[in-house]
Amino acid sequence: MAVIDERGRVFGLVNLIDAGVAAFVVAALAMVAVGIAVFKLPSAPEVTGAEPASQPGSETMRLVVRGKNFLPFMRVAIQPTGVSANAVRAANLNPKIPVDRYALVKTTEAKFFVESPSLGEVWLPPTVQPGTYDLVLFSETKQIGLKEAVFTITGNVLEVPDAGRQGVAHARARFDLLPEAAKLVRPGDSATPDPGAASGLRQPAAVIKSVRLVIDRLPPNLGFSHGWDVKVIETDLEIPVRMNVNGQWQYRQNIIRIGQEINFETVRYVMHGTIGEVTVSPIGNVERDASVGR
Repeated sequence: MAVIDERGRVFGLVNLIDAGVAAFVVAALAMVAVGIAVFKLPSAPEVTGAEPASQPGSETMRLVVRGKNFLPFMRVAIQPTGVSANAVRAANLNPKIPVDRYALVKTTEAKFFVESPSLGEVWLPPTVQPGTYDLVLFSETKQIGLKEAVFTITGNVLEVPDAGRQGVAHARARFDLLPEAAKLVRPGDSATPDPGAASGLRQPAAVIKSVRLVIDRLPPNLGFSHGWDVKVIETDLEIPVRMNVNGQWQYRQNIIRIGQEINFETVRYVMHGTIGEVTVSPIGNVERDASVGR
């Protein structure tokens, strides 16, 4: 039997044109199915629990988080139980106000490592104070998941007799800045007041004592990811600090130590850098080495 007979049918069954149309329709349906699978929005994540449910405060607090639909690009924040619910209720009253990671107060970012769609690990910052906390999941700035009262931090295991002691840190830090921003940095610049602290708990602001240009032009491949040229400046900072319950000197929510990232924000610019040297002078009579290098 001929593959195509005198009537144009393939193996005497299907017309050649009909077979071509059918193959095109099948291929189009397959492409549509692939497109839906690739470009559809991922399902919202859901946290079913975290282990351990309770742990003492320390420098290495970890949570094993279980649930579904976890993705590597997601970010996690923690906040005291009750804050999330209040913010969500406020947004429900006014749907025009989005609930995002900038609107929620008392939110602390944590590191989130996804091992599988149903398993992840959260590294908590050592500054978390005792209390019960929610886990909030974000996609960039949009809140996409919430689990209330998922874990509790109990009293800190370290007993530091000088906890609460105040001091002054003299730190040297380097910052990568765009040329326009580098021109704005001047000795005497003071950081903006801490908006998240009660008036009775606010620390004085950090102050820039001196500024030096270290690298006039950092090549694009070594600077910002978008390829802009940047300048590297070195500053001497005077930072008011308070010792936390873990025996670490702290400025607002940041630990002050060598190698630690530091943010300096004014009404005119924002800088993100790294501390290279730091020495703390405690306020009061404290007979011990105040050099910070751990």
